[in-house]
Amino acid sequence: MRRTGTKISPKGQLVIPKELREKYGIKAGTTVIFHEEEEGIKILAPTKLADMCGTIKIDVGRAKRELEKERSEW
Repeated sequence: MRRTGTKISPKGQLVIPKELREKYGIKAGTTVIFHEEEEGIKILAPTKLADMCGTIKIDVGRAKRELEKERSEW
C-alpha cells in the first residue's frame, strides 16, 4: 500500500492522482465515498455494490423503525 498527497483547492476540491484514478476506474462523474475513521478520512471508490458492504455504519434499530413507519403509510 502506497501513500500519495495532493493539495486542497480554495473551493475544497482535490485531485486524485492519475495512476490511482486509472487503477480504481475513477472517471469524471464517478461517485466516491468519504469514510471518516478515528485516524483520518478514507476515500473509497466502489466498483460494485458488494464492495460497499461495511463502509457505512447505520443504526439498525432506527433503520427498522423508519422502514416500518414508511410501510404503515402505504
